[in-house]
Amino acid sequence: GTYNPSTRSTHSSACHDADPGYYVNMTGQANQSRCTPGTYQNAKGSSFCKLADAGFFVNSFGLINQTACSPGYYQPLVGQTNCSPASEGHFVNESGQPRQESCLEGTYQPNSSSVSCLHANPGNYVNQTGQSMQKKCGYGQYQPQSGQAECLDAPKGTYVNQFGQSEFKQCAAGSYQNQTGQASCVLAPIGYFVSDSRQPSPTFCSPGSYQDEEGKSACRLATAGYYVAASGQSEQIPCPVGKFNPDEGSDSADSCINAKAGYYVPMQGQNQEYGCHAGTYQDGNGMATCKDSEPGHFVSESSQKQQTACPIGEYQSLYGQYSCVQAEPGFFVESIAQINQTECLLGKYQPNPGQGNCLSTSPGYYTDVPGQAKQILCPLGTYQPAEESVDCIDAEIGFYVADSGLSE
Repeated sequence: GTYNPSTRSTHSSACHDADPGYYVNMTGQANQSRCTPGTYQNAKGSSFCKLADAGFFVNSFGLINQTACSPGYYQPLVGQTNCSPASEGHFVNESGQPRQESCLEGTYQPNSSSVSCLHANPGNYVNQTGQSMQKKCGYGQYQPQSGQAECLDAPKGTYVNQFGQSEFKQCAAGSYQNQTGQASCVLAPIGYFVSDSRQPSPTFCSPGSYQDEEGKSACRLATAGYYVAASGQSEQIPCPVGKFNPDEGSDSADSCINAKAGYYVPMQGQNQEYGCHAGTYQDGNGMATCKDSEPGHFVSESSQKQQTACPIGEYQSLYGQYSCVQAEPGFFVESIAQINQTECLLGKYQPNPGQGNCLSTSPGYYTDVPGQAKQILCPLGTYQPAEESVDCIDAEIGFYVADSGLSE
């Protein structure tokens, strides 16, 4: 711990104590030695240098003090000439530290020489200690807070379709999600609907309504002419021919009404009944067609439930007619519901249309051809005293007839 650089010394007082930062480790030394880097000596008269403590360093010769590692640096060994920077994922927040600290879960540090760690950002997480990077929340997960060690599953009725999200998205009306942690929503299937956002399940269409498309927020009411008897249906049922339904939203086949007599329904899914046209009729209920009026009959107006017989003096030879035909002059129809007119016989005539019989020729007249509208005058030289005659009588010998149309 002492030395003497002089010669011819006579007393021990000539020996000098080693200065701070120096040492003398053997007797009889003429010089003191500097403490080497990694060591120091803060006292006089030392025979050795002290090793720098863990967390400290000495980077030059002959130093009297060790230096504490700065925040962000550490030194686990003794007798060192420098400090090590805190590695990525670690930190040193005080001076003179012998070790670095790992970043806790929920924090990270991408840089070296750091004095603290960074909190994981919202939408990210760190699930291990000593990490240099944060991780993005995956599909179906989110994290609204910073400094978290895990992500949260998107709740039912929601989804997350991108990485690194801080919030979930609500399933829109018409879609749903019945599981947690999902990246998408499910469209409401046919027969179902989802009326609001963030729903965990679809709702089936109630009787009287249906839905034939996916992803809808409401069901369709059964249209007039149709009905839906069960829940969860993707199509409506048409009322059959012969029946109709004027109302929307019907939930039973009983909602379909039979067309009444005089009416018909020719197709499925009708919202009204149709009146039979003139010339046709229908005497039954729930019918798909009307009946043509038969020969000898007619139907003059629409929506009739029976046909009418042609009256005396008229006839009809065709089906589906709205009127009858008057008997022509020279013809007659003597009873109802006739399909033809009848010509007046010989000796008869009829000057008017629409008659039920023929007239007998008058005395002095005749008809010699059937179907006559007029009686014929007996010509000069002839006469006829009787009715309903087919000819005239020649004047006898000794007589004469000076005028036409005479009866004697």
